[in-house]
Amino acid sequence: MLTRQSAEKIAEEPGYFCFNCGCYIDSDLAQQEGRGVCSACGTTVIREYLRPQNLLGNLAKKFSSVGNHNTPLTPEKLIYNYYGSLYYQQTGYPFEEVAVDKEKTGKYLVEVGYQKARASFKSYRTYIFFNVLIPEENGSFQEIDAIVVFGSMIYVIEAKNRSGMYSMNGLAEEYWDFESYDGEKAKVYNPLLQNNEHVAALQHYLRDKLDFEPFFFNFVSLAGNGTVNWNIPIDPLDELKLGCWRVTNNVSIEKTFTDDFGVFLQKMMAPGYDDGFPDYDDKYAQMILKAMEPVLNEPMEERDRKIAERESNKDDKGQRPYSYFFGMINGSVPILYRTNHVHSQVIYAYTGRWSSAYNVVNLGENGEPYLTDESATVEWSAINTEEDLRNAFLFVKNGNPQADGQASGYGDSAPNASISEFESMFFHGCNDLATLNARYKNLCKTFHPDGASGDEETFKKMQKAYESIKARL
Repeated sequence: MLTRQSAEKIAEEPGYFCFNCGCYIDSDLAQQEGRGVCSACGTTVIREYLRPQNLLGNLAKKFSSVGNHNTPLTPEKLIYNYYGSLYYQQTGYPFEEVAVDKEKTGKYLVEVGYQKARASFKSYRTYIFFNVLIPEENGSFQEIDAIVVFGSMIYVIEAKNRSGMYSMNGLAEEYWDFESYDGEKAKVYNPLLQNNEHVAALQHYLRDKLDFEPFFFNFVSLAGNGTVNWNIPIDPLDELKLGCWRVTNNVSIEKTFTDDFGVFLQKMMAPGYDDGFPDYDDKYAQMILKAMEPVLNEPMEERDRKIAERESNKDDKGQRPYSYFFGMINGSVPILYRTNHVHSQVIYAYTGRWSSAYNVVNLGENGEPYLTDESATVEWSAINTEEDLRNAFLFVKNGNPQADGQASGYGDSAPNASISEFESMFFHGCNDLATLNARYKNLCKTFHPDGASGDEETFKKMQKAYESIKARL
């Protein structure tokens, strides 16, 4: 019944967004050109013939062809699939409302790719949620289009539905150039930077609700056959500013999920892997879902109301520039700190990953950061240039800012440091067993010799420091 009603309503619309690729279909133009399919993907256009009396016959054909993988993707099948989707279950939006809204279509197409990838990993439990509002301490909130949880991994997804090409000189540039396939040009705010705030908000929200730190992915999905000109140089600042990022379109989103899940599982099953830290085990996902219950259970009507209210008076667009600071703890342990006065994060020595800075580093009234642990001292310096930021990041991540030598302004990382210095280097601020174990688990993911970025010597130093502190606690 819903399928027939929705098809009838869409047939009366001047146009809608294709539920297979996300591109806009001008129904009148398609009819004038004698074209019965979407010009981008070939899906049949919803027209007059999709009336109730004909739909019954079409649906009968659909059910008679179950199991035939060569069956064409007909409009009624797309509509039928939509009403069985998690997106519909969670939002309650009827097909005809989503089909004429490019943003909602883009979000739904994330699930289409996710479900295809999920079919390859039926033995493992994964979860997807839509339109999640994460509260912020300034009274605002971040709207996350979709969240996928797999074990300790959280994909924070920003869905864009624009047909055209994105280009830029660097991936972390504030604005990208966009040119639609019909020639229109525009400057668009970098969706990875936009989504980075969503990641920071969720990281902040979960900071005191879990005894481990999830691994976050900054994931941008481009529906409408959006593509990116990847002819750009690789820069360490991309990793620094954007985190662990992914950019894909609706054609390859299934492959992106499948590759990520497969690589993750392969690492977890490798000989010698330490199963003491977060992995694909569903117990970690359950902890995350439990911590997120208040936002996941918020009624969709209330979420829509909040979004509409903010749109009518949108002073805070979420485009908040960060200030960066480099510090040396007790003169020997490097640390990187950033804040935009809403979210604050730190990168600890040798990790390369942003962690929540709340209750670790605060910003004073004079605009200078300070450690909440008064037993340690830090010499902070503001970072004002891209080159200094790049060098500081590489130094904190690797202990060596440049492959060919030290960069000016950053000292040696004390390779002959004592056990107490390694304790400070790896576990600064870990004053209880839960915090210590959580930090240890995350460091294991970085330094375990079997990992892609593993280093045996660093892992041994970290292990000794961990055992020393654990014995005292």
